[in-house]
Amino acid sequence: MDLIKVPLIGEPTAKILKKHGIGNVEQLATLTIDNPLSKIVSNFSLIVNYAKAIVRKELIINKDITSVFDTIESKNIYFFDAEYNSNYSTTGPYAVFILGWMDMNNKTHQLFLEDPQDELKLLRGFSEWVKTESPLLIAYGSKSGDVLELGKCFSRYDMSFTHIENSFFDVYANVVFTQNVNKQKYFLPIVKSGLKPLGLKNVSKCLGYRQSNLKISNGRDAPREYKRYLRGEHKMAKKKIKKELLRYNQEDLKRTKFIYDILKKRLL
Repeated sequence: MDLIKVPLIGEPTAKILKKHGIGNVEQLATLTIDNPLSKIVSNFSLIVNYAKAIVRKELIINKDITSVFDTIESKNIYFFDAEYNSNYSTTGPYAVFILGWMDMNNKTHQLFLEDPQDELKLLRGFSEWVKTESPLLIAYGSKSGDVLELGKCFSRYDMSFTHIENSFFDVYANVVFTQNVNKQKYFLPIVKSGLKPLGLKNVSKCLGYRQSNLKISNGRDAPREYKRYLRGEHKMAKKKIKKELLRYNQEDLKRTKFIYDILKKRLL
């Protein structure tokens, strides 16, 4: 298997490895992290462990790393996901159309934007809930996704966002793909393919999640479906679209909780 399939390996790193006789993932997986190459290859211990996970087709756990999960014990944990059209986050007239969160007992609460003119009301409602509940919002890829886009929306209305931003814990950046030798405890057997090889759906599937049969399959479809909802003239048709959008949002909440639960159990 080509070295470029391993997370964190780009063309320059692959070229260095090949120059030293490591031409594929299988060869890379035989190395130990104290190999002399560790002095000239960035993130060497990380790429070796990723290679081992891929070749063995199993989750590799570095027992020498303290899990970041130990730092987020909270009685008020919620799993969070937002649906939005990022093209309008800064300019409007609206961007966010669903905010969803799920507690540890799988109870889900969702806010749906029936009318784009009510976006401010939806955001205020969420903001007040965060102030009242002081939740720990566990999300996937939130640093470059939900937090970034929600921040733009709150800024558009000159609303404070700090208390919400500080409530987030990003499972992707802090656990699944830290890119830090001192923090990366888990190495998943996933090869690089596409823009997000370690995205929510790939990772949850790798860990054994059984996905539901949904009409909406990815985040790019959701904004298009919401536009169909807004254009809809028939009440029953709009109701069906809304149901599918809420199901999609809830599915991502379930996936995030599944990843959290599985990796958390590996600590026991």
